[in-house]
Amino acid sequence: MKLGYLIYTFDRVWDARIQMEIVRSLWEKTFGKVYLVHAYNGKKKWYPKKYLEDKLIRQNNPGHYEGAANLIDAGMKELLKHNLDWLVISASDTWLIKPGYIQGKIKRMAKDGSVFFACPWGTPTRNDPRDLGISADFFVLRAGWERKNKMFPARYGAFKKKYLDLARYLGARNISYEKLLFARFVSACAKEDPLNNNQLRFTVKKRLLLFEERMPIHKNENWDRFMQWPKIGLYTDHELKSKKKMLAGKNLILGVYSKKLIDGK
Repeated sequence: MKLGYLIYTFDRVWDARIQMEIVRSLWEKTFGKVYLVHAYNGKKKWYPKKYLEDKLIRQNNPGHYEGAANLIDAGMKELLKHNLDWLVISASDTWLIKPGYIQGKIKRMAKDGSVFFACPWGTPTRNDPRDLGISADFFVLRAGWERKNKMFPARYGAFKKKYLDLARYLGARNISYEKLLFARFVSACAKEDPLNNNQLRFTVKKRLLLFEERMPIHKNENWDRFMQWPKIGLYTDHELKSKKKMLAGKNLILGVYSKKLIDGK
């Protein structure tokens, strides 16, 4: 099982470095050598050189949503150059310290034919990806299926340029990357049998494995988020303070930056 892993970030470079340590110290014990890509669009002085990644991609930042989307597009392009079986995409502040959990999901996906592991970007009362889209901060994709059906690139900028007025006419403030990501997935599923799209909903259901342990992502209709799922080892806190407490409590010194964080340096 050959695994590719993309970390993308703007300014959370400490999170990114520690996540690299998590991949090298924990994930590689489970999966063997991981091809690690870091896509970054912050200032060069914030992240002057590579750390543990195999490939560093630098980009300009056109704004939060489009910038993140472009980083994922660029990282996915790099990952697909290599002979990989499965691709993990993660925002820099989204850490998963129990890779055995993902290994179990990948084995299930290989067995049942699903290709995309993600969570609806939902709330306790609205949890359908057709309504609110799918998680972009952490997902797993089968590389062979992506090469054939081309869910990526998402081309957020082009979509926004064409449809922003319509989105705002319909009441949205901006183009949702989570909704666009799910739309791209559905369109990729449609390529499997283009002459028989009346079966598309069944194809989508078969190809998507829901990240049920993380549902719902949001606590309420005000979009306050859950940040920790200790049972599966997932930590998505935006602030390092709580992650410091978690690492110290588990005595997880994984590298230079996790040690500095624990030591308060």
